Amino acid sequence: MFSKLCIAAHSIALASAALLGVSVQDAAEPQPDPAKLAVAEVSGARLLANVEALASFGTRHTFSETESETHGIGAARRWIESELRAISAGCNDRLEVRTQAFKQNLVVADGGKVAEIELVNVYGFLPGRVGNQTFLVSGHYDSICGDRYDVDCDAPGANDDASGTSVVLECARVLSQFHFDANLIFLCVPGEEQGLIGSFHFSEQLGAEGLEVTAMFTNDIVGGAHGPGFEHDHSRVRVFSGGDAMDSGARELSRLIADTAQLHVPEFAVREVYQLDRNRRGGDHIPFHRLEIPAVRFTEAREDYRRQHKYVEADESTGDLPKFVSADYMAQVARVNVATLARLASAPPTPQRFRVFGGMSHTTELSWDASPGAVAYEVLWRETTANEWQHFQRVEGTEIDLEITIDNYYWGVRAIGAAGHTGLPAAGPRQ
Repeated sequence: MFSKLCIAAHSIALASAALLGVSVQDAAEPQPDPAKLAVAEVSGARLLANVEALASFGTRHTFSETESETHGIGAARRWIESELRAISAGCNDRLEVRTQAFKQNLVVADGGKVAEIELVNVYGFLPGRVGNQTFLVSGHYDSICGDRYDVDCDAPGANDDASGTSVVLECARVLSQFHFDANLIFLCVPGEEQGLIGSFHFSEQLGAEGLEVTAMFTNDIVGGAHGPGFEHDHSRVRVFSGGDAMDSGARELSRLIADTAQLHVPEFAVREVYQLDRNRRGGDHIPFHRLEIPAVRFTEAREDYRRQHKYVEADESTGDLPKFVSADYMAQVARVNVATLARLASAPPTPQRFRVFGGMSHTTELSWDASPGAVAYEVLWRETTANEWQHFQRVEGTEIDLEITIDNYYWGVRAIGAAGHTGLPAAGPRQ
């Protein structure tokens, strides 16, 4: 079984080479791509089972009870922790399971009543082999029904956001089978419905936790909700990204996600939305975005607002229930997630001090600092009206002069690893 392999993708190639009597050097080139292997291991059935388990706690309201083992947010977070520990046990305990408890004064009733509430972030940390790159994927495990202060109403939160939490758990299960160069964090947070509280706390405590996040994305409402009389799009997912410029870090991350999906999940498209979030809405990527960390949000192509933050009627015609989410759709979203994380965690770091110089000339001069682990670089450029990179040139060193007028293009550079993996590019200002 794949879940018991617990070996790096490159080790597969080397072991095969040994059996065939091929040298390590000769075996280095045909290494299997961990992104491709990871995509194949995603299970829609497991994703749906996770959603059903989370919905079974009745409510996961941030203010709900914490002592019961079968009801409320306390039971839900302990279940999430137990799932992460089971995943870790299946791979020699390499996945470090951690909790982050904290207390915060919150308004808990109409009229402004304030109470001190304990919240607990639950996450798995998969250490990398080299460097300090860290990539984070998150979902929020709290839920809410029509009344934001009602802790007793049915709030199964299947799509919002058991679906995103399930994707995070599936990413942890699949990717913990590999050894990557970079660190990976699989984060489940509460308090999203009260103002992204868990995510804000985690982002503010990065230094205290000894973590430095390179990029992150959150999955929120990714169940492909469906119901009678409503048009749905199960062929794509939206990725929201903010920034003041077309080449912001978040938008470069969005482009990389779209490119990765096209390569590894070609039947499932990424619709890039160049705004921070939906109108008058927010997600757990925002605290990281405010720290200028590249951060984006995954959300289904067409939301069914009839099932968000709704009471469950007796006939179950309304309510955010598991029967209204799609295992197949969640699996496609999870495949894009695992492929992107595997690609990022396998690639060298983004080149630093990227400089683009030109003007009053038909030559553009580009230079950058060497990236650890890079064997070469790829210079990128595109028309100023184009969303995606259009032109690519491999460079063996850390500088190049191109006989191209600087004014007509945006410019970037990314590092290429020994196995051919490329990560986030640096997109530099023109000087």
